[in-house]
Amino acid sequence: MVKLKNLIIILISVMIGIVIVEIIYNSFFRDNVIGDRLDRKSFYQKYSKKELDRSLPIRHKYNGGECVKRGFMTITNKMNWHPRYGANDNDVNLNCINKLFSKKTINIIFFGGSAMQNDEAPNYLTSIDYFAFKNNFGTFRSINLANSGARMSNNLASFIEYVPKISNVDHVVFLDGVNEFSAVQLGSNPLYDTYWAQGVKARINNPKIIMIEKLISKSIFFEI
Repeated sequence: MVKLKNLIIILISVMIGIVIVEIIYNSFFRDNVIGDRLDRKSFYQKYSKKELDRSLPIRHKYNGGECVKRGFMTITNKMNWHPRYGANDNDVNLNCINKLFSKKTINIIFFGGSAMQNDEAPNYLTSIDYFAFKNNFGTFRSINLANSGARMSNNLASFIEYVPKISNVDHVVFLDGVNEFSAVQLGSNPLYDTYWAQGVKARINNPKIIMIEKLISKSIFFEI
């Protein structure tokens, strides 16, 4: 009876110890590249208070902020996989774009991967689009159809889907390159899209892996 009692005490102590270690590790030691703690101390040191204001939209209205909405992935923090576009975060309103692009303005569509998507910017004030045209909004309008991890083939599919339906397009800019080699870097099939190689394929073919990944991302013990 005494041995059983001691065993129970030991088990409870171990469980409490694990909980304490998990809390300390997740609060102070786990890498947090996207979260507020590391972002504001390293990535955004020279940003003004207004430039860090996440209540402001990610795109200026003249850069298509009201026509191409983010949120399939950035807001939900979930993968939104499209068989042609790859990881797709764009909610595209063609009627809005056709009103934005007039014959009186020079109208530009941007395609690319995460560098062009520029979602690390807290708001439009430090976005690529805004910096390009902020002093010439009387002349230029733009939309950004870039997606994180997109390859040229993904952007071409997006181009074929949307551009023929948009009026008064003057220029189309593609910023592609590094994502063409992501699968090679991961030791996967060179024909795979970035996120497909990183795990989407495995998740679709073996959904149980999602639970394992969540446990690993939350627990140092599962990570070990």
